[in-house]
Parts: sequence; C-alpha cells; structure tokens
Amino acid sequence: MAVTGNPVLHSKSPCMFNELFSRNETPATYFRLAANSAKEAVILMRALNLRGMNVTAPFKEDIMACVDEVDHEARLIGGVNTVVNDNGKLTGYNTDHFGVAQSLLDAGEILQGRKCVVIGAGGAGKAAAYGLMKRGAHVTIVNRTVDKAREAAAKFNCQFAGMDQLQEVLQAADIVVFSLAQNINPVEPGWLLPRHVIFDANYKSSEFSGAARQKGCKIIEGLDWLLNQAVPAYMHYFGVMPDAAVMKAGLSTYNLNDKRDKIAMIGFMGSGKTTTGKKLAKTMGYSFVDTDDLVVEQEKMSIPDIFREKGEEYFRDAEREVLQRIIQSEGKQVISCGGGLVLNDENRALLTKYCLVLWLYASPEAIVKRIKPGTRPLLNVENPVEKATELFEQRKFTYASATDMLVNTEIFRSEDIAQKIHEEISKTFGN
Repeated sequence: MAVTGNPVLHSKSPCMFNELFSRNETPATYFRLAANSAKEAVILMRALNLRGMNVTAPFKEDIMACVDEVDHEARLIGGVNTVVNDNGKLTGYNTDHFGVAQSLLDAGEILQGRKCVVIGAGGAGKAAAYGLMKRGAHVTIVNRTVDKAREAAAKFNCQFAGMDQLQEVLQAADIVVFSLAQNINPVEPGWLLPRHVIFDANYKSSEFSGAARQKGCKIIEGLDWLLNQAVPAYMHYFGVMPDAAVMKAGLSTYNLNDKRDKIAMIGFMGSGKTTTGKKLAKTMGYSFVDTDDLVVEQEKMSIPDIFREKGEEYFRDAEREVLQRIIQSEGKQVISCGGGLVLNDENRALLTKYCLVLWLYASPEAIVKRIKPGTRPLLNVENPVEKATELFEQRKFTYASATDMLVNTEIFRSEDIAQKIHEEISKTFGN
C-alpha cells in the first residue's frame, strides 16, 4: 500500500498505517510513492499490484480519470483521495469530507446550524464544504477565482464569495476551515476573532494558524484531518474499522529528519542506484559509496567470481560488514545498496534506523534490457526476464517494507530522477 502526491516525502500516512500493521501483526506495509502525475502513480499501482493507495495534492482531481470507477460522493466532490484495488479494478473514493467533520466533532464542536467559511475551493476545500453541509452546517466557500467557488457552491447548495468579501464573511462565521497552502494567507490578522474555531488543513504550522493563535482562537490541527480521513480509508481497504488511537500513536514515529545525512538507495539490480546516486550526491554535496564496489575492493575479486568461488552466502556476509562500516562512518553520504542487501534482516534494520531509504523501481523487463549479459550472476539463465520477474516478486514486499519513498526509474534519465529526489528532500526538509 502507498500514498502518492507531488511532493510526497513529507507525508505521515505511512506512520499511521505501519503502526497499525505492526501492532496487529498484519502482513502488510505502506510507503510513499513519488510520481510526476496521477497517471504515473496509477501505472505504478497496477504494476506493483498495490491493494490500496491514498492520494494527496495535486493528484486528487486528475486521478479520477485514471481509475476504473469513482464513488458517487467522490464524483460530487470532484476529487479522490483513496483508491482501492479489487482484483485489478481500481475504485476511487473520497474520505476527506469525513476527516473534516469528524475532527470538528472530536473537538467538541456542534456542526448543525453553525456558520462555516471554507477558504479555498481546491480538492481539500470542496471536500470540507461537502462534509460540513452534509452535517447541517451553513457553509460559504471563498476562493480567489470566484467562478470556481460558484461552481462548488452550486454542487453543494451552499454560499460562495470572492476574496474581496472575505473580511465580511469572516465576521459572521463561527468555524473557519483553511485549505490553502501553508505559505499562502489572504486573511489579515485583524479579521480573526477570539470566538473563531480554526481548522487548518496544513499539518505543518502555517502563517494563518500562527495568526489565529495570537488572536486566541481555538485551533484544530491538520493532523486530526489526516487521521480522521485515514480511518474510513482503512475501512475501504480491509472492510473493518481500525483502532484510531493506534493510528494516532503512529504519527509520533515520523523520524525522517533524523536520517537525512545518509541516503540509501535500494532496489533490484539495474534499477539505476549507482548512476542516480552519483548524480544526487554531487547535487547535494554528499559523498557517494557503492556497497558492491566496497565488497569488490575488500575481497579483491569481482562479484561474479565471489559468487562462483565462495558462494552467495559468503557475499552476503561481506555485504553486511561493508554496510555496518558505512553506517558507523561520519559524514553525509548517498549509499548505493546491492540488490539483495535488504533481504538480510540486520541490514534492513540498519537502513531503516539510520538512513533515508529510497526504493528505485523499474520493471523486470526494463531491467533486463539495461543489464549487460554475463555481469549479473543471478540472471545468467536461459530466460533472464522470467528469472528477474521471479526474483522481483520475491523481494518486492521487502523493498516496500524498508523504503521511505519509491521513485520510478522506468523511463526517466538519471539526471531527472536525481533532480526529482532532490526536490522531494528540499521541500520536506527545507534546504
């Protein structure tokens, strides 16, 4: 399972789902899937045969055209944030509207008859407006492009206004839902009143919520929205309600900031870990190391010779020793990991604890085309595509359970892949 968007590395959704899987001993894992478009995300979902995928900005609208069926509420809202794979049939749902309403109810707010203003008419804003209207609130959608607000209001039978009317609308409002990006704030501090209940969709602190705090407004955090939209999403995936308290506890396990100095690239042989890793290291000013190269240097033998003369088990032991040395060394590094390195439990534990782990993905067919014959011992067989597919299927879950983010390398140049990764890291960590 996965969450997709652009960017997506910042997402805390894996923390919630993986905490639940771990506590319940469920044989499942959940990771971030980086994509450049909704279409690419769906192609990857099908290729990996994912059971489900959550969708964040900016793909919620575009992904509707990429799935096989869209639930009626999602179609009305005009956005999908949950995709379920039922034996190859992809169905899109929207659980954001539930997330908004439930977060306000959890905070002790009554929605029936309350005056609510939703700032922003994008996917999140429309879902918020629908969720509030469904529970009896009086809603006004305010948006910079008035036609977009008018269109949404017509769908939900609510009011709309342009940004030039925002101050007036706020004066009459009880609840304010802010669905714009964290660096955008059309609200003057003087327009906010202490009686306002503020619900900010951003789960990073925004300029808007900061101003609201100074005014003494009641603040409902964006993380509540994230949690409460995930609960019905889980229900769609598995047919049972999850333990929301366990999912909430998982949010505190987000630790990517602690692992940013060592970036480990995992994935099948030929997926581009070395070429991409070198370019990423140069871009970020990190040093680059390749575990295969270090094993060759240590053993004074090529990898095919090690396999032939000493066996795969000996190679895996040497590989583990090399990784331990890298982890213990100081400095910022990009690490290209051998294709089978993560199969070892000890290796996987080291990577997930100390490294930002990126899974570089390409299909077995694409990989076989890239690899020079005779250079990869495990593929020196009569039908290398069949063997590569078999090996990949055996390793797929392990790669997924170890990774912080999957990056597609199927049709992209290594320069573009490195740039994509750098952008994700910069947007997440702010450098």
